[in-house]
Amino acid sequence: GYVYISYPRSQSPLAQVLYYKLQKEGFTTCLNYSLLINFQEQIFKVIDKAAEEGYVLYLVDGNRYGEWQRRELHYALQKSALVIPVIVAGEILPDEFVFELGHIQWLDVRNLPEDEQIHKITQALIKHNLSLNKD
Repeated sequence: GYVYISYPRSQSPLAQVLYYKLQKEGFTTCLNYSLLINFQEQIFKVIDKAAEEGYVLYLVDGNRYGEWQRRELHYALQKSALVIPVIVAGEILPDEFVFELGHIQWLDVRNLPEDEQIHKITQALIKHNLSLNKD
C-alpha cells in the first residue's frame, strides 16, 4: 500500500523513523519534507495517490498542528482517503480534529517509548492492509 505521513513539526523525528520502517515492511511511503520543491503543487497530488492506493497516516501531537497539516486533513477527507489518526503525544486534542475524525477509530500510542510507538503503528497498518487485500 501507499502511505502519506502527515505530521506536526514537533514529530519530525518520529515521522522519519516511521517512514523508513514502513518502507522496510513493503509500503511505499511519502513525507512532506520530501516534497519541498513545488510543495504546494505536489502535496495534493500525493494525497490523491494515498486516497486511491492506500492511507493517510495522520500523526497528532495534542494542540500542536500547523496550517498545512490542517489543509492536508481537510483535503484527504474531501477525497475520501482512508485517514488513520494516531495520537503520538499531548493531553488535549484539538476540537476541530475530534469533530472531524470522531467517527474514525484512533490509534493511541502516547505513553509508549518511540520504538514501541513505531511497532504498534506499523503492525496496525500491516494488519489493516492485509484485511483490505483478502479476496
